[in-house]
Amino acid sequence: MTNIAKEVLFARLMRSGLAEQTVNDFFQLTGIEIEIATSKELPKKNRSRFSVPFFVGKVQVAAFLCPADLPADQRNSLKRLLAMVAEALGNRILYQSEGVLGGALPGQVMLAARLLREKGTQGHITLGMIADQVGLGRERLSRLFHASLGITFSEYLNQVRLDHCRELLRNSRKPITDCAFESGFQSLSQFNRRFKAAEGITPGEYRRRSFEKAHFD
Repeated sequence: MTNIAKEVLFARLMRSGLAEQTVNDFFQLTGIEIEIATSKELPKKNRSRFSVPFFVGKVQVAAFLCPADLPADQRNSLKRLLAMVAEALGNRILYQSEGVLGGALPGQVMLAARLLREKGTQGHITLGMIADQVGLGRERLSRLFHASLGITFSEYLNQVRLDHCRELLRNSRKPITDCAFESGFQSLSQFNRRFKAAEGITPGEYRRRSFEKAHFD
């Protein structure tokens, strides 16, 4: 009976279009592509991805798959976000309520995240500036952002900037200082502190290892 329930619920998910919408929304929020796989498919999937189970009621219908080759801070925040999205999506499938998923991923949060990904590296960005653009007060956006994504506004902005800087360090020979400022960090000390907290190594060591890995591969 459980296998039949899984098949029925997974078919309902795919027919609804919510699976595709969720994958697209997640990419807009994070810039990372995820996949939805059934429990039968999971053993066949590449081990380089981690999974977050997706339940409808008490039945595990599928799982979200996300690349595992990510910095620890980013991987942990993605796991929290995927778990929240999975819960909201499961409730929507179970109760067929149009408001459930929207409550977990409000339009203002989606817009704020998109603005941060587009403008977060361009210099001084504040919560108030983004709140004005999405039509919310600072405190309201701050609470909504954290409740929806599992991380704070400033943590999300920090990840956007670190992601951009990692790409520059891996794929260019620009001075590290230029990489930091082009990624939106306001001071070199702030950048070095946050980069080492995220990676456990200095930006220079990160670049050296990236170049060595690329050469070895």
